[in-house]
Amino acid sequence: AVSPMSAQPIAWQAAPGSWIHIDGRAGPIAFRCSTEHADGTFRPAHARRAGDSRGAGDSRGVNDARPLATARVAIDGLQCGIEAMNHDQQVALRADRHPHITVEISELPVGTREYVVGRGTLSLAGVDRPIVGSAQVHLEQATIILSGEVDIDTERHGVELPRPLGGLVRVSPHMRVSYRLLIRYDPTEVLA
Repeated sequence: AVSPMSAQPIAWQAAPGSWIHIDGRAGPIAFRCSTEHADGTFRPAHARRAGDSRGAGDSRGVNDARPLATARVAIDGLQCGIEAMNHDQQVALRADRHPHITVEISELPVGTREYVVGRGTLSLAGVDRPIVGSAQVHLEQATIILSGEVDIDTERHGVELPRPLGGLVRVSPHMRVSYRLLIRYDPTEVLA
């Protein structure tokens, strides 16, 4: 998707029009926390086509544990619409010690020009767990648009969710993350 292909890691930032929503429930009430900001890296040298016998981290036979792609979202950039919820979210996700939610994609076992499935790791509140997710891919001139949904269980990451109203309301640990990321190719954004 990135051209010209380079062996150097490429930095990216979500372009205007991007969004990430985290939808959950607190008792009977639905809530949404959102941001328009994400950033990360893409390592073209680690890319492979579906069915390629090399591992995603295996470039020319050299084993390399670095991920194919990384995406980060700053926890303090997630807005839930109520300041108390923003604060509770930062405390629950231990943002003082782990300021980002990070996804590292290490493998793309299924892929076409319009659709990919990725495997990797979700780091939430400092705890890494495997994750599998899919994304629709749309190319528009020099912009890659990735969109999709993935369900997460915060209990798997040891997150202690707040108990509003003195514990009368329980926040569900099951949340859905939906996203639409616009990534514009900029050949000047190559990492050292």
